[in-house]
Amino acid sequence: MNIAKKITLGLLMIAPAAAARAEFPIHGPSPRSIHRTVQSVPAYRLARPQITTGTRITMFANFLQQDPGIVLLEIGGTTTRCELLEWCSNSVTVQLPSFGVAGPQDARIRIVLPNGRVAKSVSVMLVPQPSMIVHEETIPQPMPTAEMPKPAIYADSEE
Repeated sequence: MNIAKKITLGLLMIAPAAAARAEFPIHGPSPRSIHRTVQSVPAYRLARPQITTGTRITMFANFLQQDPGIVLLEIGGTTTRCELLEWCSNSVTVQLPSFGVAGPQDARIRIVLPNGRVAKSVSVMLVPQPSMIVHEETIPQPMPTAEMPKPAIYADSEE
């Protein structure tokens, strides 16, 4: 018997058994399935940090070298250079540009080394500047002066 006939004969013998199992499935856990409970609350908060336009920020990164590079802010397809205030070997302090954004916008801040390599890239949510700031420490207001209390008068006292 040649090999093609052996394969065909083998498939004909297996097919009825497979069809029978399909009609009457075995109820129970499959040896290949693994059941795990899914965590309903994520273990990590994935929200982007909210940064106000025009804010001074410090970003930490390793191996920034001594020669200063640049920091770029990408928002809405536009890339703007941030004002570099301090460049250290492990951190960069910059002043973000003041944009007039109407609402929160996705943005990305990139630290670029002098050789053009991106050292760090952070996704942020850029929010507009507030229209009012309430300061906790307020100027003390003068208290109204209280009148001097009059001495009590009793019914049986003579005046």
